[in-house]
Amino acid sequence: MVLFPDTTAAILMGGASRRMGRDKAGLKLDGVTLVDRIHRCLVPLVAEVLLVTKADKRARAEALAPAGARVVVDLSDVAGPLAGLHAALVQAASPRVLVVAVDMPDLEPRLLRALLADDSADVVIPRTAHGLEPLLAVYRTTCRPAIERQLARGPGPVSGFFPAVTVTEWPETRLRAFDPELESFRNVNRPSDLASSRPASPNP
Repeated sequence: MVLFPDTTAAILMGGASRRMGRDKAGLKLDGVTLVDRIHRCLVPLVAEVLLVTKADKRARAEALAPAGARVVVDLSDVAGPLAGLHAALVQAASPRVLVVAVDMPDLEPRLLRALLADDSADVVIPRTAHGLEPLLAVYRTTCRPAIERQLARGPGPVSGFFPAVTVTEWPETRLRAFDPELESFRNVNRPSDLASSRPASPNP
């Protein structure tokens, strides 16, 4: 039995990967692809896992999809992660969605559990010294109308719709209680970043 049966997880795979120079999802760390590594961390927590990508990348996503994961594609032509978030909220079978970027391989299960346990707002989102972290956050499907209004206006930051919904921010002090080094927020942007990643966390 999963810990949060009211939640879907969505791994966003549609990025351009310009700095990496190749698709990130298929990169291997300790012999395991990034998408597999993240999927293994999420499976014990949620009711389902979606892989969200652009329509022209669907075949690649399906080739990399771990067993049980469902591939869905962006429903909007607007570029950026907001379209991926929207696709996840539309196609999720659950009222909440935990969004994770595919280039975040060092997720701390304790932090994920803590974020998922917070059902205080439409958006539950970490804030680090780098600002809000919209690609490791929890969203209710009630955000969809506000997101669709923003997408109709064109490209913009994920946080652009936040004034229209309720938002709970988690400050660094709270995050560090569950992930002391904030390793969950480390991105793999270049080949050299793979060498500095930590071993995979045990199952949550």
